Amino acid sequence: HRIKQYLCRWCFESLPLDTLAREAAAIGYVGIDLVEPADWPILKKHGLVGTMTPSHTIVKGLNNPAYHAQCLASIREAIDATAAAGFPNVICFSGNREEHIPDHTGVMHTAAALKQIAAYAEEKNVTVCIELLNSKVDHPAYMCDRSDWGAAVIRHVGLVFLLLAMAALVDHASLLLRVDLPIERFVISHRTAGLDDAFRRISFFGSTKVVLVGGAA
Repeated sequence: HRIKQYLCRWCFESLPLDTLAREAAAIGYVGIDLVEPADWPILKKHGLVGTMTPSHTIVKGLNNPAYHAQCLASIREAIDATAAAGFPNVICFSGNREEHIPDHTGVMHTAAALKQIAAYAEEKNVTVCIELLNSKVDHPAYMCDRSDWGAAVIRHVGLVFLLLAMAALVDHASLLLRVDLPIERFVISHRTAGLDDAFRRISFFGSTKVVLVGGAA
């Protein structure tokens, strides 16, 4: 089975985690994204994996050096917890655009921050994933809103990190249409979200790991 499906916790906040985990396991899901470490015993009780560990906030991210110390501390803490649990991934974010930080500068700032944590993540056998979000609908001003921006960060880091890509960017229509491009090398997770609100909301029920590469070109 090449397709491993998992859920994103925030999409089902109205459900108790124990109920969500039990039902997810019953129908074949392997894990749940963005579950806090304190709740991991619930996942393990149902044989599930914490597929993406939370770290710092979305708005104040790695594109601004003023937030590096705080973000990196959160990422390091998440790496430690993830490694101890035997889970695979930690999420991080570019942060929002700011007037004094153009996109190309944000790439360099983000890569510089991630280089500081790369060796540690590798030592712990944890993949740090930068999230690509839709700035036209859900996350206004978010900087990593294009796959080429995220790929540029990864190239500057040295391909240690894999890009967590969320599909259905208004800019691109869908990354499903772009899997023939080099960005495919960097995608660890592809969420099949659509452009209309209803489909965006229900589609998170299933996500697919489409590329499992260890940073190799």
